[in-house]
Amino acid sequence: MLIIHKEIIKNYENLYKTKEGYDVIIYAGEEPNIKEFHAHSLILKAQSKFFKRAFTENIQKKEGYFIINLRNSPDVLEILLSYMYCSNDLMKLQSRKILNLLLPSDELEFQFLVKYIQEILVRDHRNFIIENILEIIELTYQKESFDKLWINKFRDDFYVYNEIIIWDNLLKWACGQDPIIQQDINKWNKNEFTMMEKRLSRFIQLIRFYHISSEDFHLKLDRYVWDKFACGSRLMIEDNGKVIYAQPGHKHQNVRAKMTLEGKGVFEWDVIIEKKCDYAWVGVCASENFSFTLFAGYQPTGWVLGSSGDCYNSDSRIFGYCPSFTNGAIITVHLDMDKRTCAFTINGIKYPEVSKRKNLPSKLYPIVSLKYPGLFRIQPH
Repeated sequence: MLIIHKEIIKNYENLYKTKEGYDVIIYAGEEPNIKEFHAHSLILKAQSKFFKRAFTENIQKKEGYFIINLRNSPDVLEILLSYMYCSNDLMKLQSRKILNLLLPSDELEFQFLVKYIQEILVRDHRNFIIENILEIIELTYQKESFDKLWINKFRDDFYVYNEIIIWDNLLKWACGQDPIIQQDINKWNKNEFTMMEKRLSRFIQLIRFYHISSEDFHLKLDRYVWDKFACGSRLMIEDNGKVIYAQPGHKHQNVRAKMTLEGKGVFEWDVIIEKKCDYAWVGVCASENFSFTLFAGYQPTGWVLGSSGDCYNSDSRIFGYCPSFTNGAIITVHLDMDKRTCAFTINGIKYPEVSKRKNLPSKLYPIVSLKYPGLFRIQPH
């Protein structure tokens, strides 16, 4: 049976080489690199939905031959035609040539080959995929069928230690789309988060976040963390940057988050008072002329709400903005960079914009001010 099969393949191979009885002329490429190919309509229709549909329409005929014009590269079309006739082994080709066949195969609706190309790349050209991951992402973005046939399978046995590489490159690709978004997630505004959500939506399910180390996760994915380089000397950071607590001492000190608040849009985050101190303070600060060892509310570039319910800044104090709060309280900060105003929600109850906090600076950071035994946690809202 195998011998008979080989003979049949050989006959088709001879037909492809001799072009005997051809009835189709294909012009492939663009000026000045156009090449003429001869083929048989029966073979083309049997292998490709694109050609089958083309021959049922009013296709041009000249001197008894069907005339088809394609913009595909002549080199690519020659490989595809060879495979249509005699299933030539693609595994002998270099990685780049195999990848270059994928889109043309899809455009010509040669579905079996589309699937086969992806299987070859996943199985035998793993390093090539890793080295060209941005191009791979772009391809899957253009054609949804590719991520079902390719990336999902590829992700199933991709080495765990490369997971953060996949994420880094996916983020780089998404940021590079039009309009371009800077790669520092801490500087994104609300509109940019919305755009990135749309760009990444099809790919998020493919990222195995559980295989990303906690260190990489908090360093590269989580923007709601305290900054150890912008922190009072008596304050300690733990739980991968989410928790700040004060060591014994009598004065308030400050810590700001790594997240930069600038541009346009509304920024929102929560601070949980897990252990209250004698007055707990939550708010925003500017980077200029700000001290981390002096209570934020006494400084001109610090704007904070205290557990007493009062708002403090060196230039103004607002008493009775909201009821006092204590252990377990969740304070949500709403910073509107379009209006340069700030408001707070305390345990689910939202209070109005702080009346004397308008025209805030164009670049701010989340800030808390605490002393022993205070312990606060920051998280996305």
